[in-house]
Amino acid sequence: MQLGLSTICAGAVGQDPDRLMDLFQRAQAAGIELDASLSPPFLEALLLRLRPRLGEFPVWVVENVCPDRREQAAELASHDKEEARTAVRAATETLRLAAELEAGLVSLRLGEVSALKSAWPRVRRRFLRGELDDQALADQLRKRAVLGTSHLDPARRSLEQLARRADDLGLRLGIRTPARFIGLPSAIELLTLLDDLSGAPLVPLWDVPASHLLTAFGVPFAEITSAWQRAPFVYLGDACGPIAGLAAGRGELDLAGLVRGLTSATRAIFRPWLGLDEDEVLAAMASLQGLPQPEPIREELAPAPAQTI
Repeated sequence: MQLGLSTICAGAVGQDPDRLMDLFQRAQAAGIELDASLSPPFLEALLLRLRPRLGEFPVWVVENVCPDRREQAAELASHDKEEARTAVRAATETLRLAAELEAGLVSLRLGEVSALKSAWPRVRRRFLRGELDDQALADQLRKRAVLGTSHLDPARRSLEQLARRADDLGLRLGIRTPARFIGLPSAIELLTLLDDLSGAPLVPLWDVPASHLLTAFGVPFAEITSAWQRAPFVYLGDACGPIAGLAAGRGELDLAGLVRGLTSATRAIFRPWLGLDEDEVLAAMASLQGLPQPEPIREELAPAPAQTI
């Protein structure tokens, strides 16, 4: 397993592209993720330094939408057809950037269940105050399961369009684990989409810290791993409560056990919590690099050749 670093850590070096390149080197990052928070001017400055060194620091993943722009709020799985079209156009620009940099994957969030968005702040407050018992959490998940199905058709339409473009560019699309239970897709929704779009360049992208947040709301961990564990790319880091992107051992996850369930072909990316400083990012990278490697007896996960839908 190789470990890369996301540019989401740019804040830890004062948004200085030269210091960020130095951080990549000192962290011994095997690859880079360009994250969606990068402003167009900062991305331009960073790419001036990164392009000559792509052999040393290959771009593995580009997070949609990169760089940051106003279309970022549009959701691929929106019921609103114009919003979904806007989201597809913005993602297509990210695909072009990823192809230019010879990245292997574009990281996608599909959106959230629209009918539950207005209630989410109140549900979150009740959860953080310990006011949601097991029955209340189960009721929330049942409601989520019912309402989420209406987003499958718009998600499928958007993914079909993007998959054709990704296929032309030699890219894969990674469907990311949602960060909260109202996010799309759930595990069963992911498996449905992958089955419906079989043959398209679509793969799961497992966000391990986000999984911790989902299990806190009662989503069974086995359900998450069954859908996302075989992902060729994972976001790897510890999590504690609502804080994700910590050094191994600083949170509540059994990262050593999780890594043993991966394959040696898996590429992991650390997306640090925004509260970490430069030294803490380096220490976190070292802690993750020190985790036991996946068992070599597991079947290797070779990238599947892209196929036209």
